[in-house]
Amino acid sequence: MGKMRLFGFVLIWIFLILLISIIGIVEAQEGVDKIDPAVLTQFETNEEVKVIINLIDENGNPPAVGDSRIVVEVKAKIGEEKVEDYYYDAIIATFTIRELLNLVQDDRIHSVGEVVYFSTALQDAVNIVNVVPLWNTEYNGQLLTGEGQSICIV
Repeated sequence: MGKMRLFGFVLIWIFLILLISIIGIVEAQEGVDKIDPAVLTQFETNEEVKVIINLIDENGNPPAVGDSRIVVEVKAKIGEEKVEDYYYDAIIATFTIRELLNLVQDDRIHSVGEVVYFSTALQDAVNIVNVVPLWNTEYNGQLLTGEGQSICIV
């Protein structure tokens, strides 16, 4: 009977250790769904990755324009030295995977995405501004195509 009792205690201890390990893994994974898979892929080859953090208020909405309260609080949590740029609803900063997994636990973090840079030229402005639908609009008998004009304000 003594060996069975010892075996039972050992079995219970092993079960408890496994349970604690699983709970730790689940807690570490909480919030990972907020991180864009492309960002996680970058951590495979880089120790630190620059990301854009999209913020939300306590109601789950993006912060109102001009409301800097949330961005100031999250910047303080991150540390000013890590923040590269910020807006009323987003912060650009560089993190290690551990720092990022810690940060996404915050309810004010809506999502984390990769920073994408765009290179635009004036020749691309027509498509970016989407003025093509205006070209069929007439004003005083003339089409608003911008033809022959150097600068057109839409």
